[in-house]
Amino acid sequence: MVLTGSIGLHHILTTLRGAGHTNEPVNDMCAVEVPPLALPDAEALACRLIDGEQLPTASAEEAARAVAMEGDCFPFYIHSIVRHLRVSGRRADPGPIGEAVVEQMTDANDPWELAHYRTRIKSFYPGEEKVVLATLDLLESAGEAQTVAAILGAVKAQCAFDDRDRLLELLKLMQRDHYLARTAEGRFGFRFPLIRRWWKLDRGP
Repeated sequence: MVLTGSIGLHHILTTLRGAGHTNEPVNDMCAVEVPPLALPDAEALACRLIDGEQLPTASAEEAARAVAMEGDCFPFYIHSIVRHLRVSGRRADPGPIGEAVVEQMTDANDPWELAHYRTRIKSFYPGEEKVVLATLDLLESAGEAQTVAAILGAVKAQCAFDDRDRLLELLKLMQRDHYLARTAEGRFGFRFPLIRRWWKLDRGP
């Protein structure tokens, strides 16, 4: 049996444990994460889509790399970027590709459903939304991975929170929810540049 989907299973298990359940319902399941495509594969996909849509371009290779990089190598975003270029009658060149991405991110209809990265915080981290928001705001503005101490200092300045151990638990949960990545030095930062860009646009300057 294969159980698929981004369902925040670890949050469900945490809720069950909080309700007194002590069993391990998934102790015989192997968790396998499906990552984005490797860059060469993402470029190959973008190149084929650009060719299939017969989009004019000065350099198919340069366009494919731009689409792959702008879409963080996710097939969903790559398909959407190329489709947007076709529908809007744009060339597949770096400039129009960048414009297409910004338009998708700022569209009030949220075609990429990026708002769920913000709206799910309340249900995923009940009672600790301010801590999570302050953490993400800091990491977006900093532009680089930060130490736990730096994050704690920023959070303390925003809300009444001073629990390093709990913060570390939250940071690890945010890793599992695909917000953050942890460096070899133990620092935390946004995992995906695209999500960091959207977070800045959504939260405002």
